[in-house]
Amino acid sequence: MMLLDTSAVLGYLQGEPGCEIVASEILTGQASICVVNQTEVLSKLCDKGMGWPDAKKALGKLALLAEPFTSDTAREAARLRPLRRGPENHLIPPSGPLRLASLRHAP
Repeated sequence: MMLLDTSAVLGYLQGEPGCEIVASEILTGQASICVVNQTEVLSKLCDKGMGWPDAKKALGKLALLAEPFTSDTAREAARLRPLRRGPENHLIPPSGPLRLASLRHAP
């Protein structure tokens, strides 16, 4: 199971370069999303002018398993954040959708 972040889901929905990285997991039902990122995806779609019903439908079609945001998830996200920092302490944007598979693996 691959846990996707907001940029990965938005990249897939918008057909951005690199979306093929997550496409097979999404299409085979092997992808999940944290409920916090689910909120962010819906908000970003609405910010870009998509109406609420269409945003909800677009995300719903992906059939992503919604994962709770637990204390363990928060600690792991915080641990991974410095790994995306560059030499001047700026966040390095991911090249294509960011894969956060290390946060959760299904048995």
